[in-house]
Amino acid sequence: MRTLSPVAFISLLGGLAFFAGCSANAPTNAPIPQPLGQQSVAQHAVAQAPFELHFPAAAFGAHPGADLGGVIPDANSRKLVESISSAGGTLKVPPFAKFGGSIGYTSNNAPSGTTITLISSVQNLAHVPNPPSGTAIFYIQATLSSSQFTIVFNSGNASATIASKKLVAAKTYTVYAYALGQLVGQFNAGHPKNGKLHFTSPINGQTIPTGVTVTVQLAQN
Repeated sequence: MRTLSPVAFISLLGGLAFFAGCSANAPTNAPIPQPLGQQSVAQHAVAQAPFELHFPAAAFGAHPGADLGGVIPDANSRKLVESISSAGGTLKVPPFAKFGGSIGYTSNNAPSGTTITLISSVQNLAHVPNPPSGTAIFYIQATLSSSQFTIVFNSGNASATIASKKLVAAKTYTVYAYALGQLVGQFNAGHPKNGKLHFTSPINGQTIPTGVTVTVQLAQN
């Protein structure tokens, strides 16, 4: 067997190291995942639902049927109590101060007798924080009442509409949601068309605790 000289042996090792380095740094076809914060808006929209609620842990410890943080309606608001169908359906936003609309919801595990109380107002009756930006112009308080602790709404294409002559076409609008005094979700509702904002229902794909009031705040920017 031929024996390599010391010089040849060192050269061979150098060559092997070079090719190994090239192989390790060679591009592959496998995509490199990016942190969510660095993804484009389009990628983020695909990765997550357009509206995702994050309730504080305390919200899931409520007793079914209890009303934690609810609003007592008065002359500054309008209240409606509506049944929740397990097959899905549409809720009517209580018309008040020239605001109205509808909120669609998907199929769910709600037992018979489950209801939701909706209260509309143009005043901050629930004393939630001011929006991070813009001016709040409309509020909807929503409280589920049921014999079970949570209602799970399936993913789907249910939509929501807020209608009012007070909506300005040149303005943009953001929907914020609060529970137990904390911001639990937000969604850019865009520009109104013909006095109406159309957006994906915030209930799609959500697990919502019963007995906890969620305040939906519409801000004009």
